[in-house]
Amino acid sequence: MRIPIQALSAAAALVLLAGCSSSAVAPSSTSNLGSVMHQAGVQHYTSLSAIPKGFMGMRSSHGLNFVSPNAVPGGIYGSMFSGTAINHYKIPNKLNAAPTCTDGPASAPNGINTDKHRNLWDPDGGTRTIIEFKPDCGGMVTSVASFNGFQPADVAFDASVGNMYVADVNLPGIDVYHNGVYTTSLTNAGLNGSCFGVAVVNHNVFASSTSNQIIEYVGGAEPGINLITSGMTGTSLPGGMTGDSHHNLIVVDLANGFLKYAPPYTQAPSKITAPVGSSVYAHLDRTNEFFYAGDYGNGAIDVYTYPGMHYKYSITNGLTASLIVEGVAVDLVNAPVIAATY
Repeated sequence: MRIPIQALSAAAALVLLAGCSSSAVAPSSTSNLGSVMHQAGVQHYTSLSAIPKGFMGMRSSHGLNFVSPNAVPGGIYGSMFSGTAINHYKIPNKLNAAPTCTDGPASAPNGINTDKHRNLWDPDGGTRTIIEFKPDCGGMVTSVASFNGFQPADVAFDASVGNMYVADVNLPGIDVYHNGVYTTSLTNAGLNGSCFGVAVVNHNVFASSTSNQIIEYVGGAEPGINLITSGMTGTSLPGGMTGDSHHNLIVVDLANGFLKYAPPYTQAPSKITAPVGSSVYAHLDRTNEFFYAGDYGNGAIDVYTYPGMHYKYSITNGLTASLIVEGVAVDLVNAPVIAATY
């Protein structure tokens, strides 16, 4: 993602900008991230200017859809910034098996997710669109233009009202789409940095900002509650978020690990888990038994038990560490995950 670098710490810049260059390499520490991200951000800006208008209108006849004859129900989808194919994996995958089929296209996917119909949605940084794919490597359905052409960072759904919520990198807020059509944006004075995380928990919408802010929009409505100024502690660089069946909010903090907060979320975390790698997006499965996190530090998808948060195994087959494994989402068929790399 291309965002104001001065608004970020080095750790945040790693995740948000490293994928903006096909030559970006994940460093082993945060000591040199500033220079790496500055270079990556410039390259991303240059590459985007060359994307032809109407690119996403192309279909399989133009060689942009990939549908495998061995598609299977459910699984993991992994994508890379420098490629157009999205890999599909079965879960569980303790033996680190290869992808079962491919789908596409994608260009710099960020915090991907699925809807209630198991369609995969890619907030696509390269094309400034939110791309919908059919389940099971079924190919692209459509693409939705990002509000004002800005880069989408993350996506979440409230099926009960038919809304899709998209974190907007350039606008400090959440863009709301109803049945695929943009309707409004949720903003808040506390979101004075770029938004790159969004979650829906019990019909409430949560937005995370690069300025260490988390805003809760009760019922998906403004003005929103600033949870940090209301008493939430423990965060430093909040990224992706997800919720469990008890309405707990789980925050992926780039500096402090996985943080779980109980309602009303205005206190210290009830659980802190150190990740085995470096993560920015993660999700629970449908039954709340497993927690899946993209690991850009190790080029992997890390699998944890829940609620214990004990590390089980990682998937690396078909994923490239230098291309930054980032997004992760859950396919509702048999509770596997979908992972994105860029």
